[in-house]
Amino acid sequence: ALAKLGEFEGRRAWSLALSRGALEQRAGEAEAARRSYETLLRELKVAQATGGSTWVAAHIGLANVAADLREGERARRHYAAAREAARARWGDRHPQIARIDFNRALLAMDSGEFERAAELLTAAESLRIANAGEDSLAVARVRVARSELAVAEGRFAAAATLLEGAREVYRRDLGELHVDTAKVDETLGVVSYYRGDLPASLASYTRARRTLVHRLGRNHHEVGVLDINIADTLLALGRGREAEDRYGSGLRVITAGELHDPAVLAVALSGRGQARLRLGEVAEARADLEAALEYHRQAGSEAIEQAEAGFALARLLVGSSASTPARTPASRKAEHQRAIELVRSAHEQFARLNMAERQRAAREWLDRYQTRSR
Repeated sequence: ALAKLGEFEGRRAWSLALSRGALEQRAGEAEAARRSYETLLRELKVAQATGGSTWVAAHIGLANVAADLREGERARRHYAAAREAARARWGDRHPQIARIDFNRALLAMDSGEFERAAELLTAAESLRIANAGEDSLAVARVRVARSELAVAEGRFAAAATLLEGAREVYRRDLGELHVDTAKVDETLGVVSYYRGDLPASLASYTRARRTLVHRLGRNHHEVGVLDINIADTLLALGRGREAEDRYGSGLRVITAGELHDPAVLAVALSGRGQARLRLGEVAEARADLEAALEYHRQAGSEAIEQAEAGFALARLLVGSSASTPARTPASRKAEHQRAIELVRSAHEQFARLNMAERQRAAREWLDRYQTRSR
């Protein structure tokens, strides 16, 4: 209706259409958001208004939708179109260039293109420092992304340094009880866990959970995922029964909706399986671990997650095989060989991620049990 009233009102209509697409995307209505952005681009072409800020923002919106839907090539095309238009209009040093490069870096990370992601994050960080200052929230957001890249590459000390600095900026600019601050705390919990500082991990997770429950409610999917992370730390602290209960509460939340992320289910079931194994609940543990490995395969999960699940299942297979005399020698041998293959794979992944203690544990297990299969 506004578009029919003249040029000024038409521009307001485009702004509203852009806002509508953004709101639809935040609400998880990806296809509706895509339609809104595509309609807007067509209207801009008809009005010969291509190349402006609305044109750039609509392409970024379409790229973000495609990235959310794992449509990497489509996302890359729209980011490229947005960057070309932004560069033509404002030059190479405009904040929009940094924003687009930052988003392109996140897409590269999701695709496993870590070198490309590092290049784009370095470019975005440099430009944001020039435009907003070293101590700005914009720069802190890039450093959080750099910390996630460092985690993926097994550089946990570097990740911790980046996160600790970024958290102070988030707390200062957004506040202690902001969801984004909680997400930094959650990532700090992950990093502390992999560095072996379990009390620090639990403290960071607890801070993050308090904020997410306050902001989102205790039955929100993000709280369920965080409960699974807390359970991982409780398990590593030797608090098996608490861990099993926490995995259960996390699973109840993340399976309450219609869409179930196989990667999250895999982590939860793997953790609960390990907790149950320590508690002597062998049949329940095996069911969880077998399901976890299958979900990991479906999701193409991170190597570390698959390695931990495989290592746990291997320990169960060897233990249950030895304690179940009713099984035939052939079945025991097959399970023993499967266990060895799982641990060999886990050992390789631990070595690649520089996880010396886990690598040593896998090596000791292989030294102990590998000869028995010969």
